[in-house]
Amino acid sequence: MMLPSILNQLGVDSLTSLRRLAEALPKQSVDGKAPLATGEEDDDEVPDPGENFDEASKNEAN
Repeated sequence: MMLPSILNQLGVDSLTSLRRLAEALPKQSVDGKAPLATGEEDDDEVPDPGENFDEASKNEAN
């Protein structure tokens, strides 16, 4: 496993930042499955399957 060797190379500031990042991540349940997403995802830029993809791409800013 590479993680122990990487941790040995990090300085105190990096370890503190890594610890804060890990604590901020959502907790996984005991069975190891990731938590379900809440709320709706922003899919404004994804065309509906019935749309013409070529027409949608012409409307994009270059």
